[in-house]
Amino acid sequence: MRCLALACLGFAAAVGLATDGSAVSTPSDTIRLTDDQGNTLLQFGGQPAEATIDEATEGANGATVTFTMVAPFDPFGIPNGLVKLYEPESGLESDVVTVSRMDAQLILVTFHSDAEAAGVPCDPGPNGICLAETGQVQNLTSPLFSGAGVPFQVLVQSDVGEVPEPGMATLVGGGVATLAIVRRRRRDGQARASS
Repeated sequence: MRCLALACLGFAAAVGLATDGSAVSTPSDTIRLTDDQGNTLLQFGGQPAEATIDEATEGANGATVTFTMVAPFDPFGIPNGLVKLYEPESGLESDVVTVSRMDAQLILVTFHSDAEAAGVPCDPGPNGICLAETGQVQNLTSPLFSGAGVPFQVLVQSDVGEVPEPGMATLVGGGVATLAIVRRRRRDGQARASS
């Protein structure tokens, strides 16, 4: 009886871990354009230049966000920029950030999240750069603009790897509890047989 109570307690603990909101996170990618003080900038049209892409809702080919920014500088003096983030374990391309000139007043900053559906190794081409994603906020301003004097920062946070399903903790906990019950019953059966 005591063994059954312990098994139930173990199972309940596993279920608690699986359903605790702090133990489970949804992978997502974010991009944010800020000024030098970290304030989120407004894009052309007045919307904030920030976005979060939830990986549970993006399509098979990822998702794309584009910001149109008014350039208070000559955008033709800024080269087009390309940064490809890749999964550190596999080397496969994950997210792509580009900067391109639209006209004399506007530049486009595009973030394509989870392009790894193609499963290709990161190849920056002649005008880009590949960087390993860290899961932390990464400042891509310098690689995108090649040291040009740009009055904003491009900050990207990309997830690293897969987050296990919440049900996995329940399955593992239930399996461990079942093994404990079976082992206890075998031991009790052997003790009775030897008496």
